[in-house]
Amino acid sequence: MSKEATGFTLIELLVTLTVVGVLAATAYPSYHAHVARLSMIEARLVLESWASLQAQARLKTGRFLTLKDLSARAPLSDRLSRLFRVDQHLGADRLTFKLELQPLRSQLGLRSLTVDHWGRLTASDRGSCCAD
Repeated sequence: MSKEATGFTLIELLVTLTVVGVLAATAYPSYHAHVARLSMIEARLVLESWASLQAQARLKTGRFLTLKDLSARAPLSDRLSRLFRVDQHLGADRLTFKLELQPLRSQLGLRSLTVDHWGRLTASDRGSCCAD
């Protein structure tokens, strides 16, 4: 009675692991860039919605909202709050504002986003800190 070997040889397993490793090494940077791009899009949409809320508040009350009031009406998602720090610079008369989302970690490929009372949205690499 002859026994036939079944299963994979060590060489076949090593070749398969090598191919999987090469695929993972090339796919990960692309995936990481895609996630960073989606985070930036989400952050931009949040800033635009906050600017819209600010414009509505200005029309109704004659003043812009504080960051606390703004966050209560349209809260930042948990994912974005782990990625960005929110700053608001409100004029003393509450007739001007600047909202800024600053990345908490610079290695993620995220940029600072700012919107002002004129509705100008700007992105820059400045202001990103390196705290892990």
